Amino acid sequence: MGPVTARQTDVALPTVAPARSPSAASQTRPFDAASLAVLKEALASKDYATRLVAAEALGEAKLDSAVPWLEHVLGDPEHDVRMAAVEALDRVHSPHARALLVTVRDDMTEELDIRAVAAGALLQTTP
Repeated sequence: MGPVTARQTDVALPTVAPARSPSAASQTRPFDAASLAVLKEALASKDYATRLVAAEALGEAKLDSAVPWLEHVLGDPEHDVRMAAVEALDRVHSPHARALLVTVRDDMTEELDIRAVAAGALLQTTP
């Protein structure tokens, strides 16, 4: 996977199912389908504050199935929204989230503070 560099919000987000397994439910607060639909719509909003809140909410949910949405958010034109996506990926703790954090850390076109947060997250999750 190459660096995430596109800065756009007009993308089709993949479908994300609510967490159903007992282990996922014990680690996160379950999000129902209606909540996920609202967050999906919010991530596509033209208002950056709405996208920011949605990315933060996905971080709170810690849903591995939402990682593809957060991957799209890494291409957001707004710094704070991209930072929220990196912080959300840090909270998920999945192999896909970790791979995206590596991509952000190594993306020389990304702002240094965002790369530093990704690097710090990787240090905390290193076995």
